[in-house]
Amino acid sequence: MFLGIDWTHVDWVDVARLLAISAVLTLAVLAAIKYLPIIPAARKKLFYFFALLIVWTPVGLITPGVAYGEWLPGQGFNTLPGAGYLPAGIDKLSRLWKAPFQFYQLPWVSQTAPVSQQTPGYILSALVGVLLVIGLTWLLGKWLARREQSSASDGR
Repeated sequence: MFLGIDWTHVDWVDVARLLAISAVLTLAVLAAIKYLPIIPAARKKLFYFFALLIVWTPVGLITPGVAYGEWLPGQGFNTLPGAGYLPAGIDKLSRLWKAPFQFYQLPWVSQTAPVSQQTPGYILSALVGVLLVIGLTWLLGKWLARREQSSASDGR
């Protein structure tokens, strides 16, 4: 037992498989970003950053415990860490939205599947999340630019 964790129950072969998958994907994605002419040179560093975040997201699967924000009402995690209870607002909001990839998994992959089989769901969830944030930010920027442009033309 190290750091209060029983490491004998870790499937080290599967962990090695996950790390190998992430390493190979990293090389492939970084090479694609480098040689794709559609990505402006000024934005390549940003693409590298997001690509690394997306590809290495599944590494969180091998960490012990529950990640922040992953507690669920009625499924064993019905208290907020440090608070000792689940606030009514979080409980109410949890019924409002159903995630497209529940538990970051593809529909045919179970939560008890080996870590390496859960990896595609985590990567796809991260990719969708990043694309949504980038898309919404872009739309907000366009809207604000038009708004500023129209207010500038009205003031002339």
